Amino acid sequence: MNTNHSANIVAIIVIFIISSLFAPVILLYLLQDAIFHAIPKWLFAAPFSAYVTCIIGILWIPLILTLYLLVRSHRDEQNKKTNKWAFYGLSSLSIVICYFAVMNYYYINEEGITYHHLFQVNETHYAWDEMTEVNQVLKSEDGITYTDRIEFIMNNHKKINLPYSSQYLEISGRIQETLRKNGIPFQMATDSP
Repeated sequence: MNTNHSANIVAIIVIFIISSLFAPVILLYLLQDAIFHAIPKWLFAAPFSAYVTCIIGILWIPLILTLYLLVRSHRDEQNKKTNKWAFYGLSSLSIVICYFAVMNYYYINEEGITYHHLFQVNETHYAWDEMTEVNQVLKSEDGITYTDRIEFIMNNHKKINLPYSSQYLEISGRIQETLRKNGIPFQMATDSP
């Protein structure tokens, strides 16, 4: 086995593992902004599942490269050649996994909430007039109560939970006004275990 080539692969493995800690935030933001910038929206965000999926997509490459080194080392001992193209093909699955991460998002605008769930082909739209109530869900831990999420309850009893974030806080006035116009009650609720 060529030790220089192996050292280069180990360096790539380390770089991908380290970059998996911060690259998903940058990658998702830049790609989603470039792809979806024209959508009229009050808020556009990637759910936590998008970040986890992107991390998996990035870590897929060092996993396959590690597997390649192990297989190549074993096959070199037997004087057999290793088909590196099979490993390149497996590594390309990283692009597919990251694609699913980029396509996992939600946005809120004057029409309602549009959510593109992970591994779903099409967006799901939840119009304001399909909602029966909206709850600001409070959670208590160690004697401290805080807002955990916003829960939109649809007329078919489906619940859409969005994190209570600074992005949401910035548009909460618009949402409150839209809820009032549509006669949708907004109330505080406690998190049920």
